[in-house]
Amino acid sequence: MARHRTKRLAQAPYRIRVQEGRMNNWWRAGLAVLALLLAASAWALVRTPSASAIQQAELVRLQAANKALQEQLERVRLDAEHQAATNAELVRQIAELNERLGRVQADASFTRSSKPPTRQ
Repeated sequence: MARHRTKRLAQAPYRIRVQEGRMNNWWRAGLAVLALLLAASAWALVRTPSASAIQQAELVRLQAANKALQEQLERVRLDAEHQAATNAELVRQIAELNERLGRVQADASFTRSSKPPTRQ
C-alpha cells in the first residue's frame, strides 16, 4: 500500500499542472475572442459614419433649407408690402377721382341751372 500512495502522490502535481494549463488555454481563447470582437466593433465604427456626423450633415441640410425658406419669406413679405402699398394708392386715387367727379357734377348742374332754356 505504501507504494500505491507514493505513486498517487507523485502523480498529483502533474494533474494540477494539467488542469492549470487547461484553464490558461480557456483564458487565452476567451481573450482572443474578446480581442476579435473589439477589433470587429472598431472596424464597424470606422466604416460607418458616426451619429454626430449624420447629425452634422442633417444640421447643414436643415440650415440650407431654412435659409431658402427665409429668402422665400422675405420675397413674399416684400410682395405683400408692395401689394398693400399699391392697394392704398389705388384707394387714394379712387377717393381723389370721386371727389373730382363730385365737383364736376356740381359744376355741370350749376351750369345747367344758370343757362336759360333754349327754344327751338
